[in-house]
Amino acid sequence: MRLNRFLRVRHDVVEQLLCFGRLADIQMANFFRKQLACECGPAGGETVKEKDDFSRQREAVRKIARGSAEGLTAWIGGAYGVSEWSTGHLSTQTLQAKRGEKVEVITLRGKALAAGEVGSAPKSVQVIAQLPSLDAAAASAHAGTEDYMRENLREAVLQVPLSNENEGRITTKLVNGLLQLDFHDAVATVKAGVCARDVASRQNILTATAYGGMLERLERICALHATTAVQYDGMLIRDPAVQMRLAQIACSHFGVESLAAYVSGSDEALHEADAPQPEETSEEGDTPAAREFRFFEAVSLNIYAGNALMDGLDNAWKILHGFPLTTPRPHRSKPEIQINYPYVDSLLNTSKYFITSMNGSMELQAQTFFGPLLQRSFLHQSASTWLESPLRHLMGLTTAAKVCLSAPHVNLRVMTDVLERDLTRGLELVSHQKDPTDPSFVITVVQYIAEVFANLAVVHRCSASLTADEGGRGHREWLLAQAFGAASAARRQRLLAYLRTSQLSAGVLRGVADLDHGAMHPVALMNSRPIP
Repeated sequence: MRLNRFLRVRHDVVEQLLCFGRLADIQMANFFRKQLACECGPAGGETVKEKDDFSRQREAVRKIARGSAEGLTAWIGGAYGVSEWSTGHLSTQTLQAKRGEKVEVITLRGKALAAGEVGSAPKSVQVIAQLPSLDAAAASAHAGTEDYMRENLREAVLQVPLSNENEGRITTKLVNGLLQLDFHDAVATVKAGVCARDVASRQNILTATAYGGMLERLERICALHATTAVQYDGMLIRDPAVQMRLAQIACSHFGVESLAAYVSGSDEALHEADAPQPEETSEEGDTPAAREFRFFEAVSLNIYAGNALMDGLDNAWKILHGFPLTTPRPHRSKPEIQINYPYVDSLLNTSKYFITSMNGSMELQAQTFFGPLLQRSFLHQSASTWLESPLRHLMGLTTAAKVCLSAPHVNLRVMTDVLERDLTRGLELVSHQKDPTDPSFVITVVQYIAEVFANLAVVHRCSASLTADEGGRGHREWLLAQAFGAASAARRQRLLAYLRTSQLSAGVLRGVADLDHGAMHPVALMNSRPIP
């Protein structure tokens, strides 16, 4: 029984893939199969369990992101509330927390940026900072010493009150829901029972949920525009290029929703009733967290959702360019439906870096979280270490030498063959990389793995739909999966080509001693004879 429970422990798919080259996607297949069974309705007299607080929070964020007219940051208020705002999980790089002579006294220095609902002011701020772990015996002997501070740092969630207690110790500046904070030995307290990694995972999931809501609204507006606008002598929807871009927006939304459903899914949909439920404890106490999320999966979800939103905005601009977007207009066939063009205008006129950097830019997240993971990866060892035991076979974990998906539907065989080939190619790239700290290599690998992770979620979701309802929902999702797989394969090829070009260029530049004669003046270039 203990072995049976051990085999059903949920693994972090991204971490297993990058560290050991193993694909633990059998749990994806189980999750989407059971999720589809729950959506079809309870069977055998079972009762549908009430959603937990985080699920309701996700639903509120999605509803605000796809239906609010208050701006692009209105969803932040639904995510983090009004009374206590939260900083991003990368605040550990700009904040420094110290313990005083009394270990329970914590002071905070540095700068951070918190976000919340526009028009409100918080009473306290939640930040994530590195703090020396609380060990009663060691702390009493080494409290205040620099060596102890450096060697025993742990990420902790701190609560900083913006009240009279910190008057004169915090400088604040509030503009449009963004609060700039400058701490000068501000007094903070540790939030008991809260894990820093769990808070970071929740922030990434909520941000990706908001991106999915924006994509859903963008898809609806572009579809309504294509069925009401006239181009030349016909409707805009008859243009094959417009049809292709609408399909790409729909595929991006489908990929984000599929991946977010898996990453934020409850363990009850992944395991059986008697499966062990992992407990997450905080750094400062023994209170288990209410729900656990896999950190690298959540960060990969956020990175993929940000890239999908940018691709959706590019396709929307190609559909709507040249059309006035300042005022809403009624649909031709259904005048009661208003097409909200100002929403798209606000998205297109907002910097992409502002939209997708709520929790830090993609490059910064890749360097901070995935850089150390790639450095300690076992893929750099010899191929003999990749051999797996029969126990690994039973757990559904494959090796990097030959990556195979777990039980995809037969109608997705061509798509899964391409995915398996690209996945093996990506793991071989990681295993043969001489310098795993190269920034271009880390950023490319992270985007590549995020694409593969989203494609895995789409494959297993479509496999579950085809098994349950091949003619209805399964057929529609099969069409979306085919288009998504083709677009994702093209993006993966572009990422590998970019990495290959950048590495070759860097190698050429390192081999040149003098770069002064490596360029030609534009006038001399224009006057030069063409080379046959």
